Amino acid sequence: MCCESACDGQCEACDVSGKFGSCTPIDGEPHGARAKCSAGTSSCDARTCAGTKDSKACVGYAAATETTCAPAKCEGATYVGKGTCNGAGACAVPATQTCTPYVCDPAGCRTGCTKDEHCASGFVCDREVCIARVARCSADRLSSQKADGTTVDCSPYLCTTSGACGDRCTSSTACTPGALCDPATNTCVFPSSDSGGGCAFGGGGASPASLLLALLVVVGRRRRVLTSPDDDGARR
Repeated sequence: MCCESACDGQCEACDVSGKFGSCTPIDGEPHGARAKCSAGTSSCDARTCAGTKDSKACVGYAAATETTCAPAKCEGATYVGKGTCNGAGACAVPATQTCTPYVCDPAGCRTGCTKDEHCASGFVCDREVCIARVARCSADRLSSQKADGTTVDCSPYLCTTSGACGDRCTSSTACTPGALCDPATNTCVFPSSDSGGGCAFGGGGASPASLLLALLVVVGRRRRVLTSPDDDGARR
């Protein structure tokens, strides 16, 4: 291409469309047999022609936000967006987003759930929404599932409305089947038969009131009416 002037700069040319014959600064790669720009060590610091900035050498870098330099990823429950070049030869720090209460997915944070695995640690899926995991009772109230997901046996107490195992009582309705509430200590205990055939609270050292309560319960359960006549024809 015949040019109006000497045009030997690495980033200038006389064959630019619409400007044939005029030495013009260019963007991108050098034209013709001119030396290529440095490839750099990454997609961001590779050099390029920068138009009017300096037509004699490759002084430009990959355009900001247009060149991906790092893929999107998850770091625990945090979503890290893709990295893009900053236009100055470096990979810009990507935006991050905390996904809790949902888990992170390489495509972005989840926004709904169909199972617990779609929720972050400490959360469960409830009607397609992740909610905080809390302690809850089993259907029979004999055990409690703690907030961390572990299950504990509540015996000799029942699980309370808070979802945790009870630790005191005012009546035997707070105790597991077979256990009784000792009013002297407000604790649930299992009564056991002593060597004399009587009834006492297990664990030793039971109070007189405790022993009496256990005896009344046993007697009440076994009470029956005797209807056999005596010698005078009376019923007893």
